[in-house]
Amino acid sequence: MMNWVINLNLIKMYGMFNTTQKELVSFFRNYSNTVNGDDFKLKVDLTYNKSVIDTNKCRRSIINLKKHLSKIGIRMNGVYVNEYSKVYHLHNHCLIWVDCDWEVGKKHIKNYWSKIGLSLIEKYDSKLGGCEYMVKHIGVNQSNSWDLIENL
Repeated sequence: MMNWVINLNLIKMYGMFNTTQKELVSFFRNYSNTVNGDDFKLKVDLTYNKSVIDTNKCRRSIINLKKHLSKIGIRMNGVYVNEYSKVYHLHNHCLIWVDCDWEVGKKHIKNYWSKIGLSLIEKYDSKLGGCEYMVKHIGVNQSNSWDLIENL
């Protein structure tokens, strides 16, 4: 699974982003604080056991994750990006806020997603360029899109 290795080069890439990309980075950075009064808690990568080429399948899988967490009393929102690559086919990068401790959210997401594919879940750190990482993938091809988890 691809790890988000964020370094100074990625942060410097922000200077090369077009205006729309910069606005989207800003929107992502401020979204959780604006909506939840708290920053994202989790940086999440999700892959699928079977090759996925339909973005609607990714969307349904994230909807089902959100429903599962809701059933156990955890509210979740955030942003996600579909990324298509030849190595991982469609997979998702997410910045997630949960209304519980990040480790509790991580445990429940990891357990649920283990039936679907692999997950890499880390505590979100706004200084590591996660928003820039997600935005650089948007629009590269038709499959590389994004949405708010709240919209699902």
